[in-house]
Amino acid sequence: MELDKELPLRKGADVSKLLLKLLEHEAGLFPVRPQGGCYLVMKEHSAFLDSLESFTGSVGGCLLRYPIPSGTRSGDQSVKLTIASALSALINEYSNSIDNFGSDTKPSTLEKAADHIRVARFKVESYSAYLEDERSKLDDLLAAASERLKEKVSAIAVGV
Repeated sequence: MELDKELPLRKGADVSKLLLKLLEHEAGLFPVRPQGGCYLVMKEHSAFLDSLESFTGSVGGCLLRYPIPSGTRSGDQSVKLTIASALSALINEYSNSIDNFGSDTKPSTLEKAADHIRVARFKVESYSAYLEDERSKLDDLLAAASERLKEKVSAIAVGV
């Protein structure tokens, strides 16, 4: 099996990167701290986490998991702020990239930026039950990013 041949050559960081990519792709992954290393994954993805935990154990590692109790002031607040912070950082990243667009920006790049904004809007809507009052702040950020993209597209279209 290919995995058996590769495992002795891989380091813990390789496995960590693989796990993060899988989690980003399959589950809502929100960094609890800006430096990474600790992530919030919603309970809907428990079965997937179970399989990753099993894999990690089979390669000699461990995946530490801590439940966050729903319905508690501190648990609900922690989840809200973690999700809001991650989504805000994502929207700001998209906004910053839009600011760098110029007359040489390809149409496909502009379309990708619009897709990013649509995906971010979908994520805000999807997690709105957890966001409470943070939702309006994120909606404002999305509106500003969308408006900025429209301005850039118009400016590029007229050759400014």
